[in-house]
Amino acid sequence: MSFYRDFGDLISLREALNRLIEEQRTPGNQRGDRPQLVPLNIYETDNSIVIEAPMPGVKPEDIELSFANSVLTIKASPKNVNAGRNYLVQEWQSSPYFRSLQLPETIDVDSASAFIEDGILRITFDKRRRSEPRKIQVKIGG
Repeated sequence: MSFYRDFGDLISLREALNRLIEEQRTPGNQRGDRPQLVPLNIYETDNSIVIEAPMPGVKPEDIELSFANSVLTIKASPKNVNAGRNYLVQEWQSSPYFRSLQLPETIDVDSASAFIEDGILRITFDKRRRSEPRKIQVKIGG
């Protein structure tokens, strides 16, 4: 079974609508300190699922990853290195990042590893081994 089918409901209708409403309500240069919904790339290898998120200028100590009830939450608070400047144009924001997503049961959460390199956060989960079909012999007594 492919990862795509397992993640078929990754972006729920509610999340998509919330994202659309937020983008319409707040132009990119007026977000302030409100968290940005960080975009993700998710791909699979033979043995793992990899989630990538762009986080330019964010250090590992500024990233919080948590997992509860099958939901992975990514939070990051980059330091505002641009404070005190008199900008004529400011299109590059340093506001916090946020993203939550439901993970499929086919991953091993305990195997999670994460690192950031060249402004890209990569979170890797091993795939769980599926049990092979087999027959179970029924015996008399306990």
